Amino acid sequence: MKRNSFVIGLVLGILLSMAPLAFAREVYFHHQPIKVNTAVGRVTEVRFPTKVAKIIKGAVPESVSVEVVDQSIYILLKTSNPLDIFVMTEDGQSYPLNLVSSEEPDTKVEIAADQKSSKEPGNTQATIALIKEILLGNVPAGATVLQGDVEVFNNGQIALRLKTIYELTQCRVYILSAENLLEKRIVIPIQDINFPRLLAITSGQDLLEAKGGDKDQTTVYMVVGR
Repeated sequence: MKRNSFVIGLVLGILLSMAPLAFAREVYFHHQPIKVNTAVGRVTEVRFPTKVAKIIKGAVPESVSVEVVDQSIYILLKTSNPLDIFVMTEDGQSYPLNLVSSEEPDTKVEIAADQKSSKEPGNTQATIALIKEILLGNVPAGATVLQGDVEVFNNGQIALRLKTIYELTQCRVYILSAENLLEKRIVIPIQDINFPRLLAITSGQDLLEAKGGDKDQTTVYMVVGR
C-alpha cells in the first residue's frame, strides 16, 4: 500500500462526506489584515470566533454588499475594485479584512484564534483524556453527535466508512470502521497519516486478519483540531 494514496484518499473522502466543511479556508488571526479572495457576483462567507457586532466599510461602500448572520458575514462583490472592511465582534475584537478580486474566490473563510494555543501542554492532556473517554464508549460532554454510514476511502485493500462525528468547541472526533478487502492480513498505516490539524489517532487493532475472518474489521478514532 502506498502511503500517499492512503493519506490523500482519506483526507478527500472525509472532506467530501462533510460538504459544509469541504470548501472552508481556515485562517489564524495574528492582528494583521486578513486576505479574502472575492469575485464580482460571487458570495463569500467569513466566519468569526464570536458573534459579529458591527461592520465598517471603506470609502466606496456601494462597491460591496455585506450581510451579517450570527458569527458570519456574507460578502457580495459588486465591482472589480473591492475595498477593505473592518468587522467588530461582540467580544470587542476588530478584524481588518483585505478584500481582493480573484479568479479563484473563497467560498468560506473561517477565522480562528492564534494557532499557538493548540500546542499548549494542557490541550495535549485534554486530547488524551478525550481519547480515553471515547475508547470507553462514552459520548464527550457537550458534544453534538452526527451519525452516518459513508464510505470515505477504498483502494481495493482497505475500506473506511465514516460512522460518527462528535462536534466539540475545539475539535472534531471522527469514528470510522476499517475493513480488510484482501485475502491476506494487512496493517493499517495510521502512523503514516498526516491529516490537517490532526491531534490524535488510534485504532482498535493495528493488524487486520484476511477478509472474512473474525478480526478483518476494526474501529479508527481521529481527533482533529478546528
